[in-house]
Amino acid sequence: MTFSKRARLTLGIAVLLAPSRAAAEASASDIESARQLYNQAMDLRARGDQRGALEKFKAAHALGNTPITGLELCKAHASVAEPLEARQACLSVGRIQPTSNETQRSRDARAEAARLAEQQRARLATIRIVLSGVPAGAAASVFVDGAPVPPAALAEPRVLNPGRHDLSARVGTGPESKTAFDAAEGETKEITLIVEPPPAAPVPATAPLPVPAGSMPPEEPSRRTSPLLVAGLVVAGIGVGIGSATGLLAMKAKSDLDLRCPSGACGKSEHGALDDGRALADVSTASFVVGGLGLGLAAYGLLFPPRGAARRSAAYGFSASPAIGPTSAGVHGTF
Repeated sequence: MTFSKRARLTLGIAVLLAPSRAAAEASASDIESARQLYNQAMDLRARGDQRGALEKFKAAHALGNTPITGLELCKAHASVAEPLEARQACLSVGRIQPTSNETQRSRDARAEAARLAEQQRARLATIRIVLSGVPAGAAASVFVDGAPVPPAALAEPRVLNPGRHDLSARVGTGPESKTAFDAAEGETKEITLIVEPPPAAPVPATAPLPVPAGSMPPEEPSRRTSPLLVAGLVVAGIGVGIGSATGLLAMKAKSDLDLRCPSGACGKSEHGALDDGRALADVSTASFVVGGLGLGLAAYGLLFPPRGAARRSAAYGFSASPAIGPTSAGVHGTF
């Protein structure tokens, strides 16, 4: 059935003037505003502007709150593929308290709203959210179309309008993971989202373990190495170096003299070379003696270090002793 613009206006006035408890409590301004908004919505619907009509019906029902405005709001939501909102609007009609003198048209609107509520339920889409990659014991913040999903309801089916939707989640301060999906009318589907874990917390630096009393002596700031050890090694190095060099020169001089004096008797012309060779041999012998004394001094410094150094050697299980041989010198140590 179609109505002229004048007939729709008359019908709208009659509807909004229908007695109800909400209307009785509404102010005159609310009633008049609701009447005008209702008529504007009907005109927009007749011209095919369903979105525009929906906004007007929302405002008219907020002011009038009658079974008629609730039914028309339900129809407006259904016309723009919003069965979820349409069903809620239809169900809200049943919550409007009837009055003793309610009109037949209002009673018919209640019945029609109840039927439409069931029809819209069949159009709803249902999803189940499955999160993958969430660390054990961690909680994820989940959002569907920007609206948070309570943690207690995360494992339960979620009802949506058919169409395109966005799903996002994050764990703690981790990056946000997103996905988009389509849901058809009456469809039930599972949506899986792989959630990126939060960045690993930096490992705190561990403090050094305390040293039990008596297990290690305190470090002494001075005289870590015995000066006798250092001086002895320096003297030994110089003595062995000079003794080795002069010894080689003395051996070469003797070899030359043996060639020039095959019978072991040298003439006066070779006496100078003979004296030089003996001098080199004496210097070599004296240098090795000095080197030996240096090794002795170093050994003394190693065996009898300053008090703090001795305690450190004992604490770490270290001992040493000098070793001097005919052709070598050194230190033996145990750990």
